[in-house]
Amino acid sequence: MPSGETLTGTWGFGVDFDFDTTDPDPALQLVPISFPIPLAAQIGSTGVHSVPVGGPAPAGCTGGTVADPKADPGHICVYARTFTNASFSTFLSPVVRASGEFDSGTDTSGALVVLTENGPGALAHGTWAVTAP
Repeated sequence: MPSGETLTGTWGFGVDFDFDTTDPDPALQLVPISFPIPLAAQIGSTGVHSVPVGGPAPAGCTGGTVADPKADPGHICVYARTFTNASFSTFLSPVVRASGEFDSGTDTSGALVVLTENGPGALAHGTWAVTAP
């Protein structure tokens, strides 16, 4: 994707099963975001941002909202419209290294938004924007 160009899209997840309150480790959900046009380079962990429901856009997401997602060049911004019994955790590259580990940040083709499921009926959705460096 040419430098300075922006892609936008939607994301979401929901689970409808009994939450195990006896499990000390919260469940993690991986939500994929695919870029229909690959970026020329990955975006590192300092260029990925989550914006909570109604929250102000952080640096890197100048002027963006869930209704009008924006990202500065070299950044991806994931905006939450709804969060019920869930919270943002981290972002991972969808490409797995030979060691079986994920890199933080994005790959040129997308990202995995990692969400923590905090209770029964976890639900989250919103929008995203990525701008090529």
